[in-house]
Amino acid sequence: MNGLVTLATDFGESDWFVGVMKGVMLRFNPDIRLVDLSHRIAPHSIASAAYFLTQAYPYFPSGTVHLAVVDPGVGSGRRAAVVETAHHVLVGPDNGMLWPVTQAMGGGRWFSLENPEWLAGSASSTFHGRDVFAPAAARLASGESVESAGPEMADPVRFEWPRPQRKPEGWHGEVLYIDRFGNCLTNLSRALLDSEDPDFFAAPRRVEVQFGDHLIQGISPFYQAADPAMPMVVWGSGGALEIALYEGNAAAALGIHLGTSVRLRSRLVSE
Repeated sequence: MNGLVTLATDFGESDWFVGVMKGVMLRFNPDIRLVDLSHRIAPHSIASAAYFLTQAYPYFPSGTVHLAVVDPGVGSGRRAAVVETAHHVLVGPDNGMLWPVTQAMGGGRWFSLENPEWLAGSASSTFHGRDVFAPAAARLASGESVESAGPEMADPVRFEWPRPQRKPEGWHGEVLYIDRFGNCLTNLSRALLDSEDPDFFAAPRRVEVQFGDHLIQGISPFYQAADPAMPMVVWGSGGALEIALYEGNAAAALGIHLGTSVRLRSRLVSE
């Protein structure tokens, strides 16, 4: 490992929980480098956490430990997991959150975090980020082996993304993630559409995006290309179709939430 730990939680940026987790890791090894990915993941949203991790991990060097805590099942019988992939290690609850990013990394070896020596004393029933996951991340970042965490796990909890559906009238997708600006990211990716429907964006066709009572004509090249009062769609930085409002909060203004249905159509200009 390279001594680098990233943190992603739904705790809130200024919540003391985050500081305490950092304190646990630094007490174990003051030389650990900590990077806050985000503490604004939607509360209890395993799907949002999974999406966020999948988008974030490619930008970190080999050997990074990614610590993620979105844990509505804390204190229950759900397992704690350590995952070793080809280049990264993941630490977090075994609730499906780590499955998509592991698959994106090409798969990995899963271990159930059970070694009592890796825990910070007696684990509370409400704060495993401090008592279970932070100590494990510190040990892994300091060079201890994943095998030491506990027995290998053959049946991790799986979480599969809702896959866009091709219909006669176009593509049907949904909102997977809403960022702090209110931009709504969908599961309609440009790479998927180009590979499975290569003529969809071919001229002279016009693309329409519909969600709820809203219909948007065309895809904007960037945020400022649209009127501030008008909803727009743009290809986001991760290649996903994104509903946005220039200098505004699209989710709040348009009533969009996780799971909102989004339809993408392609029509000949003459239609």
